[in-house]
Amino acid sequence: MNTTTQYLYSIIDFKGITLYAIKLVIYSNDINLININLRQHISKNPLFFQNESLILDLTNVNDDIDVKELLNVLKQHKLNIIGFNAIGNNYSNLIIYGIPYIDNTYINKNYNKQTSIQEPTLIINKPLRSGQKIYAKNADLVIIGMVSQGAEIIADGHIHVYGPLRGKAIAGANGNVKSCIFTTQLDAELLSISGIYNMLDNKLNKNIYNRPTLTYLYNEKLYIESI
Repeated sequence: MNTTTQYLYSIIDFKGITLYAIKLVIYSNDINLININLRQHISKNPLFFQNESLILDLTNVNDDIDVKELLNVLKQHKLNIIGFNAIGNNYSNLIIYGIPYIDNTYINKNYNKQTSIQEPTLIINKPLRSGQKIYAKNADLVIIGMVSQGAEIIADGHIHVYGPLRGKAIAGANGNVKSCIFTTQLDAELLSISGIYNMLDNKLNKNIYNRPTLTYLYNEKLYIESI
């Protein structure tokens, strides 16, 4: 082995990571209708999809879709597609753009599995600014301070925020449906548990808006209660 080969081997490594992504499910091949729907969703919370990773799911579209136009529309809305799932010609037409294929069976398997929380609780004793992300792998997450709008906190277990929660909180990221989200002041952009999410707006009930709350998952639906 020459010196160059030894050097190349020393500067790269392959490591497994856990990646949280939102799945964009499309039910029609009408590009104009898709564009209108996206505009409506994004207008409710313009920062929601900012810098988010999305998986495009076309398995519910039976007819061929104009993939080139669809990707242009998604690009116009600044949606970052990191993978897709589709069948038939839609699969063939997407794969040529170099977008990785992700099997829904793999996604569902990972989100439905029950994994134990083994690592010590991750405690962050400072506020989080917009753009910051924290992930507690196989652990609960405690934030002592404000989670600003545009910040994102993720945990495989529970999330506790002792301060205003104004960003995104994603608990049970590994599929743990028993995970909960606690905060002393709810004003979040998004709450998610085990892949089930809810985008929040200024129309929150006055009994929970800016109040201490508990968010939990029951029968694949999120519930928010004052505490």
